[in-house]
Amino acid sequence: MKKYLQNQIATSSFSPFVASIVTIIVWLAAGLLTHRWWVQLAILGASAYLMVEMSNNNALLRVRSRMVTTVFLLFSSCFPAYFSSLPGAVVTLCFIVSLLLMFQTYQRPDAAGLMFYAYLSIGIASLFWVQSFLFVPLFWLLSLTQLQSFSLRTWMASLLGLFAPYWFAIPWILYHERFGQVIDHFTLLSDFSHTFDYTLFSLGDKLTIILTLILFVLAFLHFKSRSFEDRIRIRQLYEFFAWTTLAVAILMLTYPQFYDPLMRIALICVSPFVAHFFTLTHSRITNLTFIASCILTVAVIAFNLYESVSSVRVVTPVTSWSGLLTF
Repeated sequence: MKKYLQNQIATSSFSPFVASIVTIIVWLAAGLLTHRWWVQLAILGASAYLMVEMSNNNALLRVRSRMVTTVFLLFSSCFPAYFSSLPGAVVTLCFIVSLLLMFQTYQRPDAAGLMFYAYLSIGIASLFWVQSFLFVPLFWLLSLTQLQSFSLRTWMASLLGLFAPYWFAIPWILYHERFGQVIDHFTLLSDFSHTFDYTLFSLGDKLTIILTLILFVLAFLHFKSRSFEDRIRIRQLYEFFAWTTLAVAILMLTYPQFYDPLMRIALICVSPFVAHFFTLTHSRITNLTFIASCILTVAVIAFNLYESVSSVRVVTPVTSWSGLLTF
């Protein structure tokens, strides 16, 4: 079978290295040294490593490949205006940890410990972005239908994990007499002030959404047409990714002010689909699609970088983050 450029890159051990170099170059151009975003970059590095673990531990690709991490890093480079967001970086890391642990509960309704730590990660994320709670009912449902690990014990463990961070955060805040901050944190769950306000999207945001959506749709359609080649467990995990992506899309359409955290969560779920598509297809058309996707990705990164450094980009509104822990 002829190996096209897409297959050579997808199976190359140098692909993540090249993607890492590109990521560092973009961060440097966006102002890494000037603004000292070392912690944010370190968290991105940890997130990329955990994406490797997620791919390897669950055999998301049928061949040896680091394409999931490569795609994740390149997509993450499309947000130079949001590199400064430490809460956004923490939310990304927490959701990856949560999914990594949750996937280990597959067909294990007795895995209360794993479920506790999975939802502990979401609870930590909610300290920085309270709307993380919106994903909890969906994850419960997907644990029941896709992971087949939902039981009364795992449900109770998820509740304990979800609110465990608040057992420590709230007393500390009350000790410092910041009573109103606790109330404000949770009341923002009902904040509809920017609902359907698409003027909050910059042109770069729209281009990033369009690129991500096109690649996701192509990859999803390919996966559904060839899913019989994957094991049942893999199909269930990809269904988990797909439903989470749909939830992100609905929330982003409803709450445009949360573009930053929602897009970060979307990339966690979209990256495996795109990696699966380009790694496991072998045709002239998909090879051309891969080349075009690389060109478009670089173009979007360059445009968003230009917006960021030229001060054309308006920084995401403060209402996008409502955390008890702010930076």
